[in-house]
Amino acid sequence: MRAKGLLDSLNIPYETYHLGSSTEGGDGNYSVTLDQMFEMIGKPVRSMPQIMEDDKLVGGFTDLREHLINEGKINFAGDKL
Repeated sequence: MRAKGLLDSLNIPYETYHLGSSTEGGDGNYSVTLDQMFEMIGKPVRSMPQIMEDDKLVGGFTDLREHLINEGKINFAGDKL
């Protein structure tokens, strides 16, 4: 997944939530229901991944890249600054 690869390359820790039938998991890897995912995000979405920072929705991969560019962590080409 491109988002994970980008975050890994910048040494930014993250947690992963997978869709499942119940809440379970640990060590940064969780399973949640679709309704729980929508509640966490704050609205129904049609695509994944949905990336959040500090409980605020960033968006998908393109939104993540733009967010990291605006924070000065990567350049437009995606290279670490």
